[in-house]
Amino acid sequence: YGEVKKSNNTVSQTITNTKVETQISIVKIKKGDASTTLRDAKFSLYLVNGENDSYTESDLVTKIGTNEYGKATIKNLTPGTYLLVETKAPTGYLLSEKPWKIGVDLDGTVKVTYDGKTVNKTDGNYQIENAELYSLPNSGGPGTYGFTISGVAILATALLLFINNKRREEEAERS
Repeated sequence: YGEVKKSNNTVSQTITNTKVETQISIVKIKKGDASTTLRDAKFSLYLVNGENDSYTESDLVTKIGTNEYGKATIKNLTPGTYLLVETKAPTGYLLSEKPWKIGVDLDGTVKVTYDGKTVNKTDGNYQIENAELYSLPNSGGPGTYGFTISGVAILATALLLFINNKRREEEAERS
């Protein structure tokens, strides 16, 4: 906005700029279970330029981590496009493969997307999911020992029969 004054053929104008800044809060949750929040996730926030969303370490804006309630706040975001890259996943969870894209418009409006899909706000926070590390189920059990011992015994018997047959063939050739 501005003010224009005119006197003696001189026009003066006063323009006041207002810096647009906003903040967002994220909550790290277990995939499929929004009631389980995840602490100790670490992120790097990069300001990106261009269509391909590329960045270098010189584009680093800040580093943040989730607290004991799985929450982190990013402050002083000015208009632009940012990438939020997970650098450390919570213990027992997979590191996110792709970054979250954060767009801040000139009016301070924020849009967060992950893999092209909009991330919705819940209770004023953007919920960011992490998948649990998976583990292979235990197989076998106590019954496997019997099968292992039986297999070794069958192989040993087959080897002894093979050696015995070889000796008989050699004795038959000599006679």
